Amino acid sequence: MKASKRIAAAVLALMMVLAFAACGGKTEEETTTERNPFIFGDFTGNVGEGEGEGGVPASPQGADPDAPADTPDADTPAQSNTVRVTFPEGYTLARMIITLSDKGLGSEEEFWAVVNDSSVTSACSYIAQEPDRGARAFKMEGYLWPSTYEFYKDATPAEIFRKILATTQDRYASYASRASAAGMNLDEVITLASIVEKEAATASDMQNVASVLLNRLEDGKQLQCDSTITYVEGALLGYHTMAGISGNGDEFRPTYNTYKCAGIPAGPICNPSSTAIEAVLNPPDTKYLYFVSKDGVCYFSETLAEHEAKCDELGVEPVMD
Repeated sequence: MKASKRIAAAVLALMMVLAFAACGGKTEEETTTERNPFIFGDFTGNVGEGEGEGGVPASPQGADPDAPADTPDADTPAQSNTVRVTFPEGYTLARMIITLSDKGLGSEEEFWAVVNDSSVTSACSYIAQEPDRGARAFKMEGYLWPSTYEFYKDATPAEIFRKILATTQDRYASYASRASAAGMNLDEVITLASIVEKEAATASDMQNVASVLLNRLEDGKQLQCDSTITYVEGALLGYHTMAGISGNGDEFRPTYNTYKCAGIPAGPICNPSSTAIEAVLNPPDTKYLYFVSKDGVCYFSETLAEHEAKCDELGVEPVMD
């Protein structure tokens, strides 16, 4: 009888936890990392950073599940001297730094101090090839491959970033040649993929969003993606001074905000998944020029009239050209 009561109590407790989460109660991650709503909330309401569909924590789409863990050599100190850190797809540089700091690998200030240091960013040669599309804040943004890493507890921020960037160097090698074949440079592909990552929650929506962005560029239209506004106002302006950038950061609004800039923004707005990158490199052939999202689902239109009608149906304020 007592055992039955204990089982019943455990089931009740589990139901209460699930009900709390379903009603919007904070998860452990949300409680411990609730420093900046722009960093920890989703940019567009589709899927939160580090979450899969439905808000379920996801493993990095960009990570190879069959690849061995990024661990120290066998003849190095025991496992207790290392820390394992997972960066899901879509994390911004700011959130990655907060995650590393929360893991006890250094202070946020120490990590921000090296994000634009060429002796660190040189670990990924593609960063030195970044084209000039106006004021750019963080050289590393978009070049930190989403995966699970293992670091020594006494590793410096510079050593940690070099390890991540070296992984990115390997992973981006195949994308660089494919970008050229698609008539773009690698940085343009990664920047567009970062927007796709923040605007869509599923692989199929990512493909169609990529087609919208590319179609709008070809048609001479601004991209007009809300995710770029949220990035510049929170993940960028909230941290630019920590990266040694003086001033109030006003120079970044016209270069990242796609309602202000013409074409592709100055740089990526997150570190995208391989799914988002593939969507940009191999988009479907559509005539879509508009999309609107609600409750994690994207709806696509070819004309402004169709777009406005769908927005009205969904009760969403349309974006006007």
